[in-house]
Amino acid sequence: GTTYDIILTGGDTVQLLRERDLYQPLVQMAGPGIFAVIAVQADSAYETLDDLRDEATVATADLLAYSTGLGFRRLRAAGIDPQNDLDLVYVPSQSAALAVLTHGQVDASIIMMPIVRTAAPEVRDRIRVIAETELAPPPAISVSTAMPPDLTDRIHQFFLSFEDSEGSSAMLKDMGWPGLIPVRISDYDALDWAADSMAERLNSLAD
Repeated sequence: GTTYDIILTGGDTVQLLRERDLYQPLVQMAGPGIFAVIAVQADSAYETLDDLRDEATVATADLLAYSTGLGFRRLRAAGIDPQNDLDLVYVPSQSAALAVLTHGQVDASIIMMPIVRTAAPEVRDRIRVIAETELAPPPAISVSTAMPPDLTDRIHQFFLSFEDSEGSSAMLKDMGWPGLIPVRISDYDALDWAADSMAERLNSLAD
């Protein structure tokens, strides 16, 4: 398959690829971390996660999305098996997960909080959060471990100065990112569960 020199991924993929010595994270989203929410329509009768069991149609970005891993972990903590107790709908993106919810095409969606936070007020008014996931390490930008060290250093410096330009700063703001900082490897060391979850979901695609 195709390999890439530079990738932007969720923390679970960062940890999985680190464990396999395929990619080295360089910079991460600034801030304390990131979390996903499970949201319903504002006027929905669903009040708790347990209300979703056995009857709700729930959208999530895709099987391998960071939000999916976090959302599934939150649902399992509530005693819900996402793939057996819910009618799951996989959509192309986080924005799509929000859109299908606000248009009434699903009962609930798993969405990364920055997507909700940066949505227009009239969009946010049409949804209601019924659960939040744990706070997890943010997405990171990684480079292939096969990349020459001098090129890795140059790319590292590029991203550290990336937000200095007005256009780059605006792009990060549109993504809901407060900025970029050097990667804190210790943040991702705690994500062994997420790497295992990602590996499990990858294996399910191969079955």
